[in-house]
Amino acid sequence: MKSKGYYEIKKMNRLIPDLNVEAFAGNVRFNRLHWHEHLEILCCIAGSFQIRIDGTLLTLQAGDLITINSGLDHEISNGTPDGLQLIISVDPQYLRNLSTEVYSCSTIGECALPPTDPDIQSLRHSLGKMTWLLTPDFQDLPTLPPYEHTSHPSCTPPVLQTEEEWNAFHMELYNVLRILSRHKQIKKEESTRSVSRELFSKCIQIVHEEYNRPLNAEILAKRVHVSEPTIYRMFHQRLGISLINYLNTLRVNIACGYLENTTLPVTEIAERCGFTSLSNFYHVFHLINGIAPNKYRKKTAGTLPRKELLHQDIMDFNQFQHFWELPYKKGDLLI
Repeated sequence: MKSKGYYEIKKMNRLIPDLNVEAFAGNVRFNRLHWHEHLEILCCIAGSFQIRIDGTLLTLQAGDLITINSGLDHEISNGTPDGLQLIISVDPQYLRNLSTEVYSCSTIGECALPPTDPDIQSLRHSLGKMTWLLTPDFQDLPTLPPYEHTSHPSCTPPVLQTEEEWNAFHMELYNVLRILSRHKQIKKEESTRSVSRELFSKCIQIVHEEYNRPLNAEILAKRVHVSEPTIYRMFHQRLGISLINYLNTLRVNIACGYLENTTLPVTEIAERCGFTSLSNFYHVFHLINGIAPNKYRKKTAGTLPRKELLHQDIMDFNQFQHFWELPYKKGDLLI
């Protein structure tokens, strides 16, 4: 089922179309709930962020890495300004794990390995080298905005242009795959996950597209033709929080996008984000962010690039700093 804004389709590599692996650096501050088929590895170099995976909330700090298996719901939040992460995605065709197996090579979570583990150190090194090889020297680019905003051949950055670079990248990739293969586990039975992914995806689609309208368990239950208790159970099982808490968090994150990127009055932002009163907006915003909306706007002024909000799509409110916007050098990726 097509689900706008929830299922993330793996696009071709931005730099090399026939390379089904992507490795890039940046700072993810907020990335709404989504899932995808490719395997993803996040490695925190500086700063920190929180990630909720299949209902479990974890915090990654500098030196941590985590493997996110195919199909797992995950959402990133509370990323610190000017943090730095390596983000690597691997197409399933490179993986030879069975449908009953998952990879568990991480420094946090239930099966955490110590940071000093040789496999963790080797994995970090390879992820850094892969990202370094795919990160162009931006001072050599002819123009801005960066290469990913255009498909013109003259703007293609000079990465993996030589056979030596191509082989070096794949040598590190195969080391990553080799390490992952040593850290497999049998999937746990999902007997408690009685709600189908399709039904949950439909609920998420409604919440993400209609967050600015009245929404509650009764309304959702009628829309997807299930009982209210099923709605309550679904959100607790799959996200670990209630529908109202998730909806409030989503609305506040979208409000943050407006506060950071527009000069709209707070009253209008509250209305656009689905809050029924200004007092309720202030209460929920302060509860989640620990600061009033006006103070948040002043605090974040100039910390993120302003952007045009052309339409009401919450993908526009994901908060991500590209590597060239961060105070780091390419050499900092070689960990």
